[in-house]
Amino acid sequence: MAAEIFTALSALRMVLDSETDADSPDNETTFAAIRVAIESLFMILLGTGFNGTVATVAAHIITHADAAQGTDTHVGRTTVMTSGAAKGNFYTIDDSSNYVLTHTGDDLEADGVEIGDTFVVLYDIKTNTGHTHDDINAANIDLADNSVDSEHYAANSIDTEHYAPASVNTTAVKTGTGTTSGDCTGGSEVEITMQDYCFFPHTYGVIADMRMNPSNTSAANYIGMFCFYVDGVTTRAYNAYWRYITSSDEPFVYSIRDKATGEIVAVWACEDPPPGYWGLDKPPADFVPPVRFTPALTNVEEIVLFKYPKAGYRELVDRSKTDKVHLHDMLTADFDYNNDSKLFTAKNLVHI
Repeated sequence: MAAEIFTALSALRMVLDSETDADSPDNETTFAAIRVAIESLFMILLGTGFNGTVATVAAHIITHADAAQGTDTHVGRTTVMTSGAAKGNFYTIDDSSNYVLTHTGDDLEADGVEIGDTFVVLYDIKTNTGHTHDDINAANIDLADNSVDSEHYAANSIDTEHYAPASVNTTAVKTGTGTTSGDCTGGSEVEITMQDYCFFPHTYGVIADMRMNPSNTSAANYIGMFCFYVDGVTTRAYNAYWRYITSSDEPFVYSIRDKATGEIVAVWACEDPPPGYWGLDKPPADFVPPVRFTPALTNVEEIVLFKYPKAGYRELVDRSKTDKVHLHDMLTADFDYNNDSKLFTAKNLVHI
């Protein structure tokens, strides 16, 4: 490849040096030689490696009998005619199948493309003036093992400023975290739903009279579920943290508030909604909460918050960890729920 590029560049330089000086008149031969040299560079630098001969032509469609290329192989690339009346014309490929190239909006037949004319397919130089290093317009590049590592980048050189919006999207796998806490009265049980692709949770409870039981929900899926059961008469607080694999990123906060006292008796917070509710802005009519008490609590109300602001979510969770306070107790003591903004906002407290 290097030798081919050098040869083409050398040929172009020779033409430019010998035929375009003050003593050489402009003529068709000179321009033709320059054009051939430039086209050669395009073929070498931007060619996909596929070329063919027109078998049939009809308006914006040409067929060929050359090697099959597969459906949509060349979508977004450029057909360049290399012989015939339309030689040198560029056409964007909008659709392709095994032996068919479609160029919507162009009339190749009217331009003079005929059966027997030859063509090559280049990466997209008509629209982008060079391939764009994406899955459509970029050639595959083989990298040596371990050639891309931290030694090849300056510290913090890869960050959000270096990428177009949404270029790194939520299809990329990452891990998320969730937590739940609450008060469970003696003889009662609370069932917790985690997420799919969960790691085992870190749970907390008073060992003397609390048990962690299997879920009471029978379901043929892999969503993480378990129960806390208080085997005594004293109300006990419980807590759990877990990590899971996800591709979403929409924090969710669910809490249960006592109507009479305003206390938060249970909360479930996660970097994603409960399983089955991704992408929603509000709970559906058949919403199944991720925290369920048996027997059911009375005189309480649910606060269901989809797409909770990330900064607000992190404030709640981080503050609970830093202060070493159960999340539901912290919300009761230090936060108010704002019905207008649908947010938990810190109280103006001065701790002595």
